[in-house]
Amino acid sequence: MLQPPHEAFRVYARDGSRILADVGPEPSARAVALAWQNIGLTGTNPLRPATGRYNCHGLVFASRRANIPPVGADIDIHELLGRDGYENLGEEPPHVGDIVAYRLDGEIEHTGFVSRVEKVGAVPVVYVWSAWGGLGEFEHKVKDCPYTGKPEYWRHK
Repeated sequence: MLQPPHEAFRVYARDGSRILADVGPEPSARAVALAWQNIGLTGTNPLRPATGRYNCHGLVFASRRANIPPVGADIDIHELLGRDGYENLGEEPPHVGDIVAYRLDGEIEHTGFVSRVEKVGAVPVVYVWSAWGGLGEFEHKVKDCPYTGKPEYWRHK
């Protein structure tokens, strides 16, 4: 049974602690069109259509089941990564399946999965699979997204 919009949704971290989550309303076609006008990025591969059911953190931590955090709530995503069994890779190169977290002004503003890593000469090109708010899911190069924070990589312990 589908959850009605804005209904609380029970999600738990690997350590058993509760993660605040909810299911949001579907975005209007007008809202999606306006958001796309403001983004103006190219080189992305759309994977799934727009939805209010989940956001980027909901894709990563709740398997597309909810928005994390709920609208109006605040969650420390850095702490959540630790509670869910991830550790920061530091300078270690990422692998497919790792989490990428975009940190801006000390806070993690966006998360996604490393979907592939291609070598261009000696430089690895990292591709990310993430949800852009309610705009849908995309595969994109790590720097080609509307989130401007510095990417860092996390892996299950």
